[in-house]
Amino acid sequence: MKKVLQKVFSIGSVLVVSAMTLYILQGAFYRFSEPYALARLQLAWEGQDGLGKWLRFLPLDHFKNPPDAQKSIHDPKELLRLEDNYAKEILKFTRPSRDEYRRFLDQPSDSSSQLLIKDLGLVKNVVLPNLSRPASFEDVQKGYAKKFGTLYRHSYGMVLFLTPRSNLQEYYQKFQQFEKTFAFLSQRGLACILLQVTSKEELLGQVDHLKINHGEFCEHIFACAEGDLASLLMEASFSRPYSFSAIVTKDLQTAVPEPLVGGSTWFLGLVTDRGQTTPKYRSLLKWCWSGRSSIYHYPSRLGGLLRHTSENKSLADSEFVISYILTVADYASHPEGGLNQSVLPDILDTNASAEIEQKQLVLEEGNEVEVIAESLPIKEGEAYSCDIVDQYRLMHPDDPLLSQISNRDLIIKLGKSFKSMGDEVLWQISQKDPLFFEYYQSLTEDK
Repeated sequence: MKKVLQKVFSIGSVLVVSAMTLYILQGAFYRFSEPYALARLQLAWEGQDGLGKWLRFLPLDHFKNPPDAQKSIHDPKELLRLEDNYAKEILKFTRPSRDEYRRFLDQPSDSSSQLLIKDLGLVKNVVLPNLSRPASFEDVQKGYAKKFGTLYRHSYGMVLFLTPRSNLQEYYQKFQQFEKTFAFLSQRGLACILLQVTSKEELLGQVDHLKINHGEFCEHIFACAEGDLASLLMEASFSRPYSFSAIVTKDLQTAVPEPLVGGSTWFLGLVTDRGQTTPKYRSLLKWCWSGRSSIYHYPSRLGGLLRHTSENKSLADSEFVISYILTVADYASHPEGGLNQSVLPDILDTNASAEIEQKQLVLEEGNEVEVIAESLPIKEGEAYSCDIVDQYRLMHPDDPLLSQISNRDLIIKLGKSFKSMGDEVLWQISQKDPLFFEYYQSLTEDK
């Protein structure tokens, strides 16, 4: 009996030691290997019906829940502390890319020789990645290439770093400070601009110019701004949902109402101790919660984050910011769910907006005012209901514009957007939701 117990104890000890060794090894891989970190994250978040549901019983950072938006609502500083802790934990998987960026900044090299800089019409000094691919028929239709199969230059997205307008010498001095950041991002397939702006209208005008005339480089736009320009960027995103895939701000100067369309833009806010007030804290918190308003795993956890940071580090020098942009860019190329969010701006281009009197009031110092929209009753009730329409409405329950669009009109607009992306996409939609496809065909066959 004694020998049996000794054998059982020996086997148990070996199993425990082996399990601890494996746990330590996988932790080391998670800390230093970006492919493993991303693979573990994908398994945890996307395998909810398989192995992922069992992984929830392990103490993994991936399953940390976002702070409750109602907890300590009267103490925004406490909520900010909770959000900061949450952001640290949930983004631990980006540590390898953060380390890689820091090593890149520290190594001595002439970054300017690595940059491909071109003017894109009105927008000057755009750093382009060395990426090319054969043109599809859709690319030819969009004007990216002249012939099917010919190689054309493109990027996975475009990163805008906003800066105040200055004279040419000051601009180029500042541009040199960004060269290493631009070199790193261009190696990852992203175009970059140090963009001079003075107003929200000027920023949106340049974004429109890029998307209309150079869409091969800016299917997804990620914008970063500090101080007064942070408020300007948030105002631009507020007035034009979906113009930016993600925005990053630091040291917000003026409180801005949260987006009317929840989940329209990923948001990372860096908070310093300089000049912060309760209205600004509340504004940042609401943008954070709005960014996480999604039914999908990645945006519901990463779509809105807040971090407390030091005042002496610029956005371009922050490995946390750069790794977050890379994460959003990767997700934008491989979105979850059946709806491609890049087509959603077309849906909101509707005459219904002209029928709504929107009273958009600004959050003023010491006096918080909500955004109000007078809404009209939804047309046609539950007619033309189907899975895709229901999922889309579920994603944006508080959108005052969407509430004015009937299911019938929404099906037509969604269907046209899918069709513009190619017959293969429309076929995939027909397999995902046959009822939606049947409705779309019947509503457009006579048009």
